[in-house]
Amino acid sequence: MNKQEVLDFFQIDVAKLKESITEATKLEDNNEMFLQLSNTSKAKQVIKDVLDELESVESEAKSLINNKAKTLYGVDWQAIVGEGYKINRQPTGNVYIRNPEIPVNKKFIEIKESINTKVVDAYIEKEGKLPNGIEINPTRGESIRISIK
Repeated sequence: MNKQEVLDFFQIDVAKLKESITEATKLEDNNEMFLQLSNTSKAKQVIKDVLDELESVESEAKSLINNKAKTLYGVDWQAIVGEGYKINRQPTGNVYIRNPEIPVNKKFIEIKESINTKVVDAYIEKEGKLPNGIEINPTRGESIRISIK
């Protein structure tokens, strides 16, 4: 199934949706926009559910492959090459973890810096300006959420 077949299946007409928004004199009670957005939301949920299921199937298959490969080729296996495919195995995540019960020399710890928004907001509230060295993020995005009742 291709993209257009999916849109047709869920009765989503992108052109109608765009037209219903750009040609609207008001956005309230715009039935065509609501219908297309409603169909879009329903389609997204179905696709999300299918994607969740596929990811679960894929994860289970990878786990089974890993277990079988360890049995067949040993716990240190790294790659399986077949006709038209290759399966690689490599470690992920942190190499080391910190034991919170035992103090660690600070030279082994990396501290990452980030802006504390709550403290900056409190400063602005009190002082009426940004603290020195702090600027508004010019590349901050926007999110628009649509809720269907």
